[in-house]
This record gives sequence, structure tokens and C-alpha cells, in this order.
Amino acid sequence: MRRFRIVLIPLLLALSIGLGCSLTCQQSCTATAPEETAYLVVMSAYRPELTNLLEEADVDTARVIGETTFHIGTLVDTDVILVLSGIGLERAAATTQTLLDSFQVAGIVFSGIAGGINPDLNIGDVTVPDRWDQADGALDPHHDNFWIPVDATMLEVAAGIADDIELKDITPEGIKLENEPRIITHGNGISNSFFVDDPTYREWLWETFEANAVDMETSAVARVANEHNVPYIAFRSLSDLAGGGPGANEIDTFFQLAADNAATVVIAFLEAWKDHMGH
Repeated sequence: MRRFRIVLIPLLLALSIGLGCSLTCQQSCTATAPEETAYLVVMSAYRPELTNLLEEADVDTARVIGETTFHIGTLVDTDVILVLSGIGLERAAATTQTLLDSFQVAGIVFSGIAGGINPDLNIGDVTVPDRWDQADGALDPHHDNFWIPVDATMLEVAAGIADDIELKDITPEGIKLENEPRIITHGNGISNSFFVDDPTYREWLWETFEANAVDMETSAVARVANEHNVPYIAFRSLSDLAGGGPGANEIDTFFQLAADNAATVVIAFLEAWKDHMGH
């Protein structure tokens, strides 16, 4: 019995000292650990949409999670992550969820192409809608909770630069747009689960949603971002008229021009956003 007490007492003392050291270490490490960087995420669906942005960025590292590569660095003196969402609603939602589970995110900026729905808009125009949601499915656009608004401050900053940016109107092959491209802020954006290339469906989308543009990713990103209270905004340039133009779909001709125009506006937005956050 005496031997057991002699062994037990030092053991308890050691545990007590070890626990105290552990708690002290935890408190000290917590107090001195640097805060994790909050990144502004620049996202596109397809590699050519992200090319110009990657070329302008200083990428420090690339982190691969699953099948997705997150390019981490700076763009316009802003800490950014550049990433491809993948094409389609499901991939975009999954990538956004992985992103928010893995990094501290200050906001999401989507850059890419879209099909034009609004009959007043033209190929090459860049749309920056107020709100987004999904088109196909049993959804009511008049329901109070249907639309997911973009961040109001981001939209205000985007609107402030809309008149100061010169957009491309000639493709690399020398094909010139019939109309000078513009930046249109406000209005609705809609996402679809399939590529829209049909004049009748295009007309239905306009009559039902009064959408400026249709794509295949933004509403999924918007929904996940909204669930995590992360601000977002999307810049979509019209590569085609979703079946509303004469002849074959225009996307093969104007894809890169539209992608470049969206990227141009995003870079200008990041400049203005940096200045806004600095003040």
C-alpha cells in the first residue's frame, strides 16, 4: 500500500505539471498565432476564361484539393485565390463548398461568359446583375426567397467604374462586333443546368425571369456563398445570344473576346475595390 502511494503521488504531480504546461502552451500559441489570410476569390468555369487573370496575377503557390487546383497569390495588390469552378451547377456548387471549407474567404468574384437573354443587349457586353438564381426546375421567380442578391457594396463599386473601361470589339481573327460593347450593371442573371441554344426557350427565359444573361454556374456559387454569408458578385460577358441570333450559335466566334472583356472588367473592379477597402 505504501509503495502504491509513493508511485501514485509523483505520477499525479507529473500529470498536473504536464497539464499545466500544455494549457500554458495552448494559451500562448493561440495568443501569438497570426490570423489566417482572408482571400478574395476570383472564379471562372473554364480555363480560357481564367487565362488573362492568371497571367496578371503573382501566384505564390498552388494547392490541390481533390481534383481542384487553387492558385494562391496576389492580383492588383490583393490577396487572391484563382480557381476554376468547373462547368455546370453541381461542379460549381461542390468547388465553392470545398473553397469555403478550406480557406478564409472575404468574397467571391466570378468572371466568365454567358448567353444573352435581354433583347436590348449584344455580344461582347458585360453584365453585372443585381441578383441570380436557377432557371430550370419547379421554382417561382416571384417568391420572396427566390433571388439571391449580389453584395450591394461590390455592385456599387462595379457601377462606379462602368463608364471608364474600354472593351474589345474585334476578335483575334479580325471579326468586328456590330455594336460597341457596354458594361451593364443591375438587372437579373439566371443559371441553367444545360447550355441554352434555342430561340423559344430564350424567349421564355426573358419573359419569365427578365434576365440579362444565362450561364451554367453563377446561381450555384451564389447559393453556397449565401449559406455561408460570403459576399459575391459576377461579371458575365455575352459570347452568344443563346439561340437568338441568325445562323449558328456565335460562341465559337466570340468566346475569347467575351472572356477577355469579362476579365478586363474584373481587373478594373479589383483596382476599385482595393481603393474602396483602403478607405
